Amino acid sequence: MNRLINFLKTFTSNEEGAVTTDWVMLCATLVAMALGVTAIMGPGATDHAGRIDGCLSGMSTETAMAADSATRAEAMASACNDAAAAS
Repeated sequence: MNRLINFLKTFTSNEEGAVTTDWVMLCATLVAMALGVTAIMGPGATDHAGRIDGCLSGMSTETAMAADSATRAEAMASACNDAAAAS
């Protein structure tokens, strides 16, 4: 019985591995936070990506490569407005 009590005292007072436990808890917290941020921001990012895809899909190569920046901006705005109206 004394052997068991001595083992428990030694086990509870031993601090070896405490740093490892701290790092495991820190990493687990960071992973949980990353999953939470992904769950919150994921749908919004997907929505914006879809809008960008619609804008880029509605634009022709000739207008995208136009030398005149006003023509290029006008073509981009028109393509984005068309994509927004379609959705």
